[in-house]
Amino acid sequence: SLRLWGYFESTCRPGTERGLHFRDIQFVVFYNEEEKPELGFKLVRDAKGMTDIPNERPQHVIYEGDSPGPLFQNGMLFHLAFLLAKNALEGYETIDKLFAKRPFSGDRISIIPWRKGIEDEPFYPSAFSKGVERAGPISRRIRELGIRAGYAEPPRTHDFRAGSLLRVSKHHTEAERRKHAGQKDNGTYDKHYASTLAADGQGAYFTGRSRKSVLELFQDLSIRRNPFMLQALPAQSRAEFEDSEPIKELQAELRAIQRGDANDDTARKRKTELYRMRRRLETEACRKLREQQILTPSEANTELCYHRSYFDRIRYLMPERDRLANTLFQPAQLRDSLGRSALADLIALCTQTREVQFRPGLEPDKCNCNKSQEDYDLKHVHNCYKERQSVPTTFCFICHQWIFGKTEWKAHCSAHLGDLDTIPKFCDPLTYGGVLAAPGLCPFCLGNENMPPEVRFHQFIHIPAWKKHLSRCVQSRKIAVSSGSSAQYSHLHCQGRPPFASLQKLLFHIEDAHGCQLS
Repeated sequence: SLRLWGYFESTCRPGTERGLHFRDIQFVVFYNEEEKPELGFKLVRDAKGMTDIPNERPQHVIYEGDSPGPLFQNGMLFHLAFLLAKNALEGYETIDKLFAKRPFSGDRISIIPWRKGIEDEPFYPSAFSKGVERAGPISRRIRELGIRAGYAEPPRTHDFRAGSLLRVSKHHTEAERRKHAGQKDNGTYDKHYASTLAADGQGAYFTGRSRKSVLELFQDLSIRRNPFMLQALPAQSRAEFEDSEPIKELQAELRAIQRGDANDDTARKRKTELYRMRRRLETEACRKLREQQILTPSEANTELCYHRSYFDRIRYLMPERDRLANTLFQPAQLRDSLGRSALADLIALCTQTREVQFRPGLEPDKCNCNKSQEDYDLKHVHNCYKERQSVPTTFCFICHQWIFGKTEWKAHCSAHLGDLDTIPKFCDPLTYGGVLAAPGLCPFCLGNENMPPEVRFHQFIHIPAWKKHLSRCVQSRKIAVSSGSSAQYSHLHCQGRPPFASLQKLLFHIEDAHGCQLS
């Protein structure tokens, strides 16, 4: 229920370091209504028009909660994680120590002191520079997350503030709401925050009661969500975009600049501007396409969007994120086993120096040479282990196993080809955090039963080799189509579907449905 600059440095005040600091917060343990210990903190935040009257600044509290709820809604969970990772609490370095803390004898609430010397540090430090985090980057990240979540016009921080104050109004007096929001009179709320859909006229007139829960549902229509909203231009739309006159002109100018003097500052600036213009044009084209989307059950097809598969393809590389993707949506309290598990995983994420520690099957201990293992090198571990084997050895990047012997590898490939659940729908080589998450496969070869299993299931580690192979397969289809054959292909997940109307339609399909972008 605050403006961003109440916690972060305003874009209007660069370099002032105004924002939330540890000195503005008191971390406490208290006995709740059931006489159980509960952690929380009270903060005093900056507010509009209160620079010279700091004693009137709004105060807020965040606490564990006294009943189970989805863990992602628990504000203490994420704060505890980064506080413990930062070792910010004096004498409380672990989860167990902190949860064992009780108020001092005779007290209902006691302060847990900050580590010495941390008081003047920002509570929310910048992710990319020193000092307080800036409001501008936070606002941009919120918008980007909103688009990923399916909001064509994502809710702004003002919308979150208005929604919060609306709910505060249901349980508190007007005076309490004003203090909470840092507002001096009711006019500010009435004019800028109160919903124009304010009363249930039908219920009041005919039944004498207001269905406020129904009103809230209708109020939410002002910010619409499409869970299957396009995240990028589909292949056909992208081809049309690339063929548009503005893009052709822009590309021609870029080529002219690239042929010129590489040290020309004016040309470099113009090149940067052209790339920025291209991104804006592509964003606008995608926005227009989203507006045309009509969500019906038959159109709710996640396969149409390559980007929605991204996390599922890489999550196994990051066990903590993989677990959190499930636990954060489960109802629990922080002190439950589920809450402790989520907290431990978040602390691990805060302290890791790499997003991906290693790939299953290619752990650092597979390397027996004297190479330093401080920086994980998948290629080195793979080659080092393979070269030490006495028989031909192949690593399966799908099921993370080493297969020893050519005959055994052939049988292994046959087993995969006979089990559709083990064949990825997306065939592009995917690398994340410097580690190969998924090998490249050929959508044309996978279902070609005239080929040996080990050829059909060939795994490409490098994108150039994969694209070169794919281009050859496309060229062979092009020759076949020119000879009168239909535009067919044989990815195992698409067998049985009718031929495509043209080779171009086939290429659009393998890009959208299987991640095979050739250009």
